[in-house]
Amino acid sequence: MKEFYKNSGELRKLKNLSAPSAEDGEKVTRIIKDDVELTRDFYDVLNPGWLELLDGAGEFAKIGKDSAGIVERYKAAYLVECSEAKPERVREIIEKTKAKDAWVQGRLSRAFLKMPEDVAAKGVPVVLGYLAGRENKVWYFVGEPAAKLMVMLTDNHPKEAFQVAKVLLEVWWVGEKEAGVFETIRSKFATHEYKKLVFDSYSKVWKERPSDAIRVLVDIYDRYLEEYNKEKGYDRSEFLGVSIEDLENIERLEYDIDAIVMKAICEAGRVVIEKEPEKVSKLLTDLEKRNKSIFNRVEMYLLRFVPAGTEGGRINKLVGNKKFTESSLCRYEHRRLLNDKFDEIDDAVKKAFVGWVKEQKVTEERKKEVEEWCSKNKKPLPDFEEWENQKKAEELYLVRERLKNLYEGYKKASGVKSDSDLAPRPMIGEVTSTGETEGSPKTLEELMQMKAEEAIAYIGDSSKWIMDENRTSVFHTPEEGLASVFEKVVCAKADEYAGLGEEQVLGMKATFLREYFLGGYNALREKKVEYENMGRFVERAGKVVHNHSGDKEYESVFRAIIYLVEEIYRIEELRRKIITEAGETIWRIIEPLAKYEDERWLCKFDGDPHQRCINCVPGQAFTLVVRFGIVWRNADATRYEREWSEKVRGVIEYVVGDVEDARVRSVIGVWFPQIHWLEANWTRSNLDRIFDCGNEKKWDAIWGAYMSWGRVYESLFQLLCQRGKYGRAVELLGNRYKYKYEFQKKPEKGLVEHLMIAFFNGWKGFEDVVLQRFFKNASAELRGKAARFLTTGFKRANEEGG
Repeated sequence: MKEFYKNSGELRKLKNLSAPSAEDGEKVTRIIKDDVELTRDFYDVLNPGWLELLDGAGEFAKIGKDSAGIVERYKAAYLVECSEAKPERVREIIEKTKAKDAWVQGRLSRAFLKMPEDVAAKGVPVVLGYLAGRENKVWYFVGEPAAKLMVMLTDNHPKEAFQVAKVLLEVWWVGEKEAGVFETIRSKFATHEYKKLVFDSYSKVWKERPSDAIRVLVDIYDRYLEEYNKEKGYDRSEFLGVSIEDLENIERLEYDIDAIVMKAICEAGRVVIEKEPEKVSKLLTDLEKRNKSIFNRVEMYLLRFVPAGTEGGRINKLVGNKKFTESSLCRYEHRRLLNDKFDEIDDAVKKAFVGWVKEQKVTEERKKEVEEWCSKNKKPLPDFEEWENQKKAEELYLVRERLKNLYEGYKKASGVKSDSDLAPRPMIGEVTSTGETEGSPKTLEELMQMKAEEAIAYIGDSSKWIMDENRTSVFHTPEEGLASVFEKVVCAKADEYAGLGEEQVLGMKATFLREYFLGGYNALREKKVEYENMGRFVERAGKVVHNHSGDKEYESVFRAIIYLVEEIYRIEELRRKIITEAGETIWRIIEPLAKYEDERWLCKFDGDPHQRCINCVPGQAFTLVVRFGIVWRNADATRYEREWSEKVRGVIEYVVGDVEDARVRSVIGVWFPQIHWLEANWTRSNLDRIFDCGNEKKWDAIWGAYMSWGRVYESLFQLLCQRGKYGRAVELLGNRYKYKYEFQKKPEKGLVEHLMIAFFNGWKGFEDVVLQRFFKNASAELRGKAARFLTTGFKRANEEGG
């Protein structure tokens, strides 16, 4: 440790030299070799005067390896700091590294942003290499800096800017083997990131160079369609998901790459019309030549905004094309164009359109199908004449102001009262995503109008669920959709639903019980319920747990109940009132659920068991047991000892002795100081069972959680040292022991912090055997962390988060 301080002091002097010599360079490379902490100290805010010496010494040679370590990352960060002062030299070094690690690629990409544009433009091939390949890229690492570089180069280096754009914006057909039910298109980034790329970054490009920018988008999307069509044998764009919407008002930008690209093309096209009117005809001709349905629709969309008196021949040709008049997929764009350019359209074209509308019929084949269905299901036949008039009115809906008399006549003859009933609507086969309430036989408004007793009776009798075919969903069953609606109703009317009788609540199916308690939870969270009514929700929850404590079908119900109880714990007024005044009711919930056998064991040695505990019924319930004891002991220690100590202790002992689920075991480690405070005598007597050195899985789960999440106190630290627990952890360092669980903070780093806190506060002297063994067994990285922890007053450790 003394050697570390000596080297650290010498480095501080060397790193600030403005003109270091070759001899200085040799000293530095000798001192920092194989020492992570000293390397970080040296490269942290280092002046650019060292750049040539370090490059000559080969310090940046390993930056390009496949998986860069922490040292290489410090060096990459240093290059970024030097890029403004020595841009050409840094660019040359970056080109040589050929970095493959995503973090390093991202850091080096940001270096170009600090360089003059002429130099940064030369670095574009490097960035293109980082983005190469049809695979997912990390937006923050490589996507975001590349997007910023693209925008930066747009004005003076458009060639390089669009080279980056073509690679960044690429989308492609996923292939027959990989394609899911709806997934046919992918990009290099997650959909929300792609949206950010297009509308936050690329929009700046198309505002400056609109015709070039839209051509890139159209080319990219056309190439995707060509790939798809070649493999599938038809034009995918004829069935595009956005076909049910006006291109100007696409709502699915959060989850639909097709929609993002279409929206971008339309917005960029309108900028072309505004800023580069001389290039509009060329753009529209290009779209037409692509010979794909979606580009015909874009063409019709853009023609709505061209200046009056221009492109008349093109407008008449599209509006008068019967293929587009008949297509439900082109309806919005076709009718909007007809509506907006009505006064410029030839009378012959208008007459042809009206004639086509008048020809609308219900075919004899369709009539026969309907007659057979009605006969089979004993339903009355519809009025086919009214049906035909409704079809004609629907075709005129989007131009109803232009052909008002004709539209109103068909509407009246159809018997339809509301205009909205004639508006185009999505068809199930075209929908790519649905809301959670889709498929419900009752809308939120309809269920809200019912009294609580009526709603419970309705959801309990599926024979009453009459489905409106326009709300039928292929994604959710009527029960799932209705349950989601029910949750929202309970949340909005929580006081009324709290007053339901016990039989009414307990008689509900598990699906609706889950939503009942979730509704109560959300009402409490959103302050939509009187606090005195929460006791009734808790009473019903206690009965449900009592009746179904071992039932796997009720796992999601129990999870909803846990959410509700946790929310009660968060509100001080309720916590005191319900736990101390209705302690038995709460206990009837949390005690059996802490012993529930949760089959959702997802942690399989590859994650932090305490983080996985979030959705674990017994783990969360056990946490509530510990917190229950804390609330009681704080409120009335004497009464806690008399009434609750044995019960709380019994659950803790059950977990220590009988539970093997690491998620539940981890609660012991996280809450160990509080458990010791609650049950000091039992804890001391059972310390070897809790931190069981002979059971690796148990040790890893409990000790690992204590090191990662738990807090250190003097009395506990001394106790655990006396009983050899810290000593065992230090010995494991010497054996290079690997914990089975990937805790958020590695247990080894938590151990460093515990020991340094003890040393800093005088609980242990430097000559103590545990500290001596630590410095003997620990790696250079951990020793460096210990030194930094002390020399920075713990600041660095807090920043790193372990």
